Amino acid sequence: MENNYNNQYNQNNGNENGNGNGYGNQNQNQNQNQNQNANGMRRLYRSNLNKMICGVCGGIGNYFNCDPTIIRLLMVLFAFFSFGTGVVAYFIMAIVIPTSPYNE
Repeated sequence: MENNYNNQYNQNNGNENGNGNGYGNQNQNQNQNQNQNANGMRRLYRSNLNKMICGVCGGIGNYFNCDPTIIRLLMVLFAFFSFGTGVVAYFIMAIVIPTSPYNE
């Protein structure tokens, strides 16, 4: 009875195999496919949804498949220890890196 309930619960949450909640893997694979162009190369975009200022750290986090908060913390440390050069680098990246054509 309990096993049947677990299978039904996992199927309702989008997971046929019953390992995890089913949401993370599907979104992660979708982001990886969207960041690839026709040649199979990955593209770096600024994030539309995961942004604090311009979406640069969110886009870098999507590109390297890691949490954007870690990228933000590294960027703050870089800006602090480089006496403001990191702030200038951030805004140059905001100008150079295109916005994502996808809803990510």
